[in-house]
Amino acid sequence: MLSLGVAAGPILGYVLSRGPGAPGYTDDIGNWAEPLGVLSLIVEVPY
Repeated sequence: MLSLGVAAGPILGYVLSRGPGAPGYTDDIGNWAEPLGVLSLIVEVPY
């Protein structure tokens, strides 16, 4: 269960920062194709 929570944190952060934007951080809204972000999701989602 702990590993699920640890993996879900960055995924949630990526989705929130690209979607509605985090409070005070709106630079990446709509920037879904960031190569390192996509790579991170590909690596983290299976775990």
